[in-house]
Amino acid sequence: MLKFRFILNLVIIWSLIALIFTALTFLNGKLEGRTTPFSIILIDNFARYGFWGLLSPFVFWLTKKLDFQSRTDYLRNFGIHIFLAILFSSIQFLFYGTFTWLTYARFRENSESIWQYLQGGFLGNQYLGLLVYSLIVFASQAYLRNQKFAEEKQKASVLQAQLIQSQLQALKMQLQPHFLFNTLNSISSLVLKNPSQAQTMIAKLGDFLRLTLDFNENQMVLLSEELRFLRSYLEIEQTRFSEKLQVIFSVDVEVLNTVVPHLALQPIVENSVKHGISRLTEGGKIEIIAKKVKDKLQLQVKDNGPGKSVSNEK
Repeated sequence: MLKFRFILNLVIIWSLIALIFTALTFLNGKLEGRTTPFSIILIDNFARYGFWGLLSPFVFWLTKKLDFQSRTDYLRNFGIHIFLAILFSSIQFLFYGTFTWLTYARFRENSESIWQYLQGGFLGNQYLGLLVYSLIVFASQAYLRNQKFAEEKQKASVLQAQLIQSQLQALKMQLQPHFLFNTLNSISSLVLKNPSQAQTMIAKLGDFLRLTLDFNENQMVLLSEELRFLRSYLEIEQTRFSEKLQVIFSVDVEVLNTVVPHLALQPIVENSVKHGISRLTEGGKIEIIAKKVKDKLQLQVKDNGPGKSVSNEK
């Protein structure tokens, strides 16, 4: 597919070049009073630049190989390009000159042999050949640099995504043991005081750990899955605080299929429980809000606790 697209682009580019020079040559001839038929000018230019089109993939390949890395490389490769420009220009004229010799009788009339015709036009063709070769090299270098820039940008994007995944994975490894130890401490304190409540917490903890294993490899999840995980966590906290903790979910249905980082809400809700609800003597309330605002997902966690004062933070 890429080769076909490359060949198609070459055909289009060189055809446009041939048409442009055909139009310029024809208009210039009209201004100077020459009556060369348009069809002859068209064939001549398509032959001239068509042969350059056949040679251009080789020029592109050599330009890719001759990379200018240092001053020494620059001087060496510049000399190589001069040699290649003369070589490719000579090859192009060999094909083009042979074609015109065989096609137009007037060239055969003015020259005794094809070699005499080629020798007569060789030097004049070199000037145009050097120019065309240079343009192919410059276009190839521009394309290669743009391609290299796109590849580096893609690599940077992949590395950034990997970095984000690593950071999320590190966050999960920090959060899960922290929450697990707190929950186990709560269960141990309830074993003697309230065995049934301790059993309920153990069951809910098992459900929570099962969900944790399900999402262990997923760095990004649907909001609906993240809320399911969050509900499992809050059920454990509600068992700990009994009727002291009230949870309200205000979630728009249209945002449930939005992709979010896993554990985007859990640490925030945990802070609300720890620094807000746990300090209240009466009932506390946590509200989780998810809605669409100007084509963006807005997530909010609200609680009616006192929060952390400035003195406590110090």
